[in-house]
Formats: sequence, structure tokens, C-alpha cells
Amino acid sequence: MRARPPVRPARLDTINITPLVDVCLVILLIFMVVTPMLAPGHPVELPKANHSSPQPEEKHTLTLSVDAAGAIYLETTPVDLNQLSDGLSASHAQDPNRAVRVMGDGRAPFGEVKNVLRASRSAGFSKIALIVKQRSDAVQAAMREAESDAPREEVPHERTR
Repeated sequence: MRARPPVRPARLDTINITPLVDVCLVILLIFMVVTPMLAPGHPVELPKANHSSPQPEEKHTLTLSVDAAGAIYLETTPVDLNQLSDGLSASHAQDPNRAVRVMGDGRAPFGEVKNVLRASRSAGFSKIALIVKQRSDAVQAAMREAESDAPREEVPHERTR
């Protein structure tokens, strides 16, 4: 008996989209995982603000962070205030037009954030931005409504001796 040659399936004239969708989903997943890690500086919980203006994104910004415990970070390196002043002076000598972004945790002592701002100014930087989270429009509208429409009710109280 003679062996039959293998039968080839008929050629399809349509595009098989399944591999394309698989590749796109994997790329999307990679971007979703990697993108949060690309944020410059030490991760902090930014305070929320009602009124903030978006700053234009600059290429060579210097990021300073103050975490909830009051620790100071130059980019991602922990420093104390003296090291920060030295690092800022060296950075200003390299590029005096560089912008500085200060990200202070909402729970950080404001004195520490103020010291970082003061050190940036004394190093000679003129473009300093304090980074905050913008509250959503719905939250801002609810806050305005609560402030304006709420009747002021006095609560009687008695003095006790």
C-alpha cells in the first residue's frame, strides 16, 4: 500500500486577529504595570487642592520629596537638610534654569516642606513648583454647595460649673 501525501488545509484569505489582540493586551498590561514606576522622586501621598494651575512639563526638572515622617529626598536619594543644600547648589551650578518640583506628603510637617522650599530658593532656583493633587470637579462643587447653602445653625449651650 502506498502512503498518501499529507493533505494541506485550504489557504485562508482572512486575517487571524487573535494573535494581534493577544499582543496588544500584553503590551497594555506592561504599560499599566510600568507607568506608575516612572514617576520621578520618592512616592508620597500628595495633598489635595481646590485651586491649582497645571504647570508645563519640563524635561530636566529636579524633584524633591518630603514623606509623611518628614524625611527629605533629592530625586530618590534620602538626604538631610545640609546635604540637600549642597546638592541643590551643585545642581544649580550645572543648570541655573532648571525647574524644581517639591512634592510634600499631605501628612508631612509643613515646617519640613517649608525648609525644602527655602533651601531651593537660597540655592538660586527661580522656578519652584509645589506639586498637589487637583480635587475633582464634583468634589469642588459639593464643597461649594455645602459652604453656601448650609444654614448656619446656632447650637445653644449652657455653662456648667
